[in-house]
Amino acid sequence: MASPMHPKIENDETLVILREISANPRATQRQMSALAGVSLAKVN
Repeated sequence: MASPMHPKIENDETLVILREISANPRATQRQMSALAGVSLAKVN
C-alpha cells in the first residue's frame, strides 16, 4: 500500500509525463501529450 508521502503511480502514461517533467521542466503540455500518447486534456 502506498503511503501519503509516496503515492502509487497510477499508470505508464503518468510515469512518462513525470519523467519528462523531471528531464525537461520547460516541456509544454502539448509536447508531453505527444510523448505519452494521450490527449492534451488528459495531461492538463
